[in-house]
Amino acid sequence: MTERLQINVSWLLALRWAAVGGQLITLLFVWLVLKADVPKAPLLLLIGLTALTNLFFGSWYIWVDRNYLWREWTAVGYALVDIIMTLDILLLTGLLYLTGGAGNPFAVFYLVNLALAAVVVRSWLVWLIGSVCVVFFTILSIWYVPLPLVDPLTGKKGLSGILSLMDEGRLVAFIAASAAIAYFIARLTREVRDRDIELEAARQRESRNEKLEAMATLAAGAAHELATPLSTIAVVARELELHLRSSGASEESLADTTLIRTELAQCRTILDRMAGRAGESVGEGMTELTPSALIQEVLTGLPHADRVEVIFEDNGGVAMALPRVAIGQALRGLVKNAIDAVGREGQVSIRMTPARASVEIAIQDTGPGMPIEILRRVGEPFFTTKQPGEGTGLGIFLARAVLDRLGGSLELVSEVGVGTTARVVLPRARSRSTEDGTDGSAPVSSQYS
Repeated sequence: MTERLQINVSWLLALRWAAVGGQLITLLFVWLVLKADVPKAPLLLLIGLTALTNLFFGSWYIWVDRNYLWREWTAVGYALVDIIMTLDILLLTGLLYLTGGAGNPFAVFYLVNLALAAVVVRSWLVWLIGSVCVVFFTILSIWYVPLPLVDPLTGKKGLSGILSLMDEGRLVAFIAASAAIAYFIARLTREVRDRDIELEAARQRESRNEKLEAMATLAAGAAHELATPLSTIAVVARELELHLRSSGASEESLADTTLIRTELAQCRTILDRMAGRAGESVGEGMTELTPSALIQEVLTGLPHADRVEVIFEDNGGVAMALPRVAIGQALRGLVKNAIDAVGREGQVSIRMTPARASVEIAIQDTGPGMPIEILRRVGEPFFTTKQPGEGTGLGIFLARAVLDRLGGSLELVSEVGVGTTARVVLPRARSRSTEDGTDGSAPVSSQYS
């Protein structure tokens, strides 16, 4: 409902400004070209009232949009739309009353307003507005201010020299009304099509989440089962190391036992992550992170982090409410994939670009890239292009799942011989200055080493 309100309000604002412009042009044409004695002051007052209310409506729209208050103001927004649509019927009635009543060709715009109301206002109000239009049209058939151009010039040729002036007016009104309705219906059709696409994407996300739930359950069970024997191996390895030291064993043997304990610790870390829920630490809450703090979390503990260049399009002063560990793991996996792709000498760049309601993170490598048939499968569970033992094929799948749950997205773009770019979009909570007081006006480039 909130998203639909945003679309309807922005579109209604544009349509009302177009109506103000069209009414002013029509009034000037009748007054200056046709030299008709029309009540100019009352007509300008009604057109000005439309412009004034639209100015207020537009200011409210800009204020709500800039402060991200659509959810809080949804009910008020729908009430304002109802009021605006009802007011437009009253203003149109006033304009028609002063310009020939129901005989004015532009009375056809009652149908335009009714068609718009059928979509943008609540159903009971549509019937009320329809009834009001019928009542007003009936009244305008009886009481109105005669338009000097209508009665005496009905049979007289108009500006074209072919049709009567009245017929030309009907033609112009018909074209304007048809254009308004056609534009409106086309927009409505496009909105329905976009909604169908969103629903299909939501179904796909739900399917991925169901797979993720099954994998998380399996992973948690495996982690639980493996924890005990690994703990036993760790204790035995420690005892073996102490025994070798006391018996004067060689440095090579001691190094082997140290390696065993190090690898066991790594296994334990992996199991702790597996025990989490699809890449999210158990019980982890949201933490307010700036982009610079997020990048620090991603690069901490990452092998070859010195080969990663980080470029901030802003100064990194955008607050984002994120699960620190989960999003760190997700992005760390993407950066590690990029490092693996470029080899030992290549460079990887991370570019962060703030937008109005989100932050885009582009992780780019200059590796060999991927052909389209491989790119289509990347992100499927257990699909990997790495050598056996070097990857599980779950990194991108889990990263996308975490981002989906946060309301973000992940897109992979690759070209053979050029490289691959992972574009991550994260929702943005609100803007603020960084803790050091900078204002975010100058781009900053930094190198983590």
